[in-house]
Amino acid sequence: MVSDKLPFLSAETLKNTSRMMTRDQPGSSLPLSAGAVRMRRHRERRKLGKTLISLELSSNTIATLVALGWLADNEQNDVDKIVAAFRRFAGRALAVARLGGLDRWYVP
Repeated sequence: MVSDKLPFLSAETLKNTSRMMTRDQPGSSLPLSAGAVRMRRHRERRKLGKTLISLELSSNTIATLVALGWLADNEQNDVDKIVAAFRRFAGRALAVARLGGLDRWYVP
């Protein structure tokens, strides 16, 4: 299943993945190249106002997410759960900063 291989994609992007995997020309069954599929995903994200970033999280960061309650202890090896926890954490941190909590955050 496509969602198992691409857990970082939104439901809207996944809905369109099968359409993106084939050429748009009527009667054509030639698959798109991997680069063409990546470019279509990039354009769709850009249209939705999203940016894809890649992060490398250390085991200390994952342990901190557990210690702060953002990630359950038994989910430390589940990439999807780690991604979801980090997104929630980052979203909350940005919300606190937006709502005037900058004095509570170290800003170099």
